[in-house]
Amino acid sequence: MSTELIPSKPVFYQNNDFQTIQVKVLFPFEEKEKDLANISLLPSMLNYMNQKYPKEELFQTAKKELYILSARCHKVIMGTTGCFIFDLTIPNKNALGKKLYRKQIQFLKEMIYEPLIIEDGFSTFELDREKKNLRNAIDNAFLNMHSYQDIYIRKYIDTVGVLSRDIVWYPEQIDAVTSHSLYQFYINCILKQRPIIYVMGSEESKEILPICEEILSIKHSHYQKVERNFTCYLEPRDKVKTIEEDSNFKDSSLSFVYKVKNMTISDKVYLIIIRDLLSSLSSRLLSKKLRDEKDLIYSSKVIAYLRYGALEITTFIHRDDYKEVYQSLLDVMSELEDTTVIEALLHNIKERKRINLLRKLDNKYFLFDDFIIHDLNIDFTLEEYYEMIQKISADQISQFIKRLSLDTIYFLKEKAV
Repeated sequence: MSTELIPSKPVFYQNNDFQTIQVKVLFPFEEKEKDLANISLLPSMLNYMNQKYPKEELFQTAKKELYILSARCHKVIMGTTGCFIFDLTIPNKNALGKKLYRKQIQFLKEMIYEPLIIEDGFSTFELDREKKNLRNAIDNAFLNMHSYQDIYIRKYIDTVGVLSRDIVWYPEQIDAVTSHSLYQFYINCILKQRPIIYVMGSEESKEILPICEEILSIKHSHYQKVERNFTCYLEPRDKVKTIEEDSNFKDSSLSFVYKVKNMTISDKVYLIIIRDLLSSLSSRLLSKKLRDEKDLIYSSKVIAYLRYGALEITTFIHRDDYKEVYQSLLDVMSELEDTTVIEALLHNIKERKRINLLRKLDNKYFLFDDFIIHDLNIDFTLEEYYEMIQKISADQISQFIKRLSLDTIYFLKEKAV
């Protein structure tokens, strides 16, 4: 946990390559288990209507009349630090042929600060609809094999209760939310907090900054303190945890999860490389060995939990191939310690990273997010990751793989015919 000073005035990111202006208004919060339903439900109560436009069709019509390309609220959770983010994308005045900045920022303000409130609470009708949608999403997640596997593997590998923290495990919270209680949560997270504002646009778009500062209720203090806890590294167990679970699904999955011994922030780049060595189209090591050569798997996925120091390898298989896939996964990971194997694939991995970096330069949304992540000291930028990868040798990767400890084996077994 660390405390950082965040500038309270709008921060401008200049980029002259696009004809739009992006505005992001951030409200950080600490994710607490008791608030999971509130956190899940709040964005939906702000995305479709407000006090000025109390019906969804009126809200959408106003967006079109103001030439607003997008406006939405969503949440992001990293570690135990969360953030409600309001995104606005509008054409710049040259692209539009006229300037509507003040009215467009006013719309964003109304979206943030003037929700539809009836008798000191959100609309009961709208809240009931969103609660129903959330319950349905939870039910469907457990009916789909891939989401089911993802939900449970996180639960099984999480020894501290952060990675697996999810509303799916607390459905009773949904019933407990009322229009009044959710409004009080909104007051605490939004109305009582000072926003962090970022703007991206061309040099001439800077004229929108004083409008943002005036309309979006920036307080007079220059800085605010924000508690930050973006990482929660999971220590490997002393003994491998093995779970075998029967299911009614038509396929099976076998998952190996490795955890990094004494994980540090600089180790994240190694997890990325190993993930790519196993699953990137530039190497396909996992698919080549288990699918192309042995025809043992239907598909696979590799997930690097960078903020938790873990690597998940999941294969989707027939139940009768369990033992052979099990041994093949061990063989692949053992083979990855061989520097000659790494060396043969590493150049392609680095080249693909270079191409991806060039592609990202054409994505205005990624560029803006990357800038904010760097400015708030949340993570390395994609360019920084690329530069670190270029300096890493096959021997360094081999040594890092030896620090991976097999922690959890999860076999989700299909129903026997």
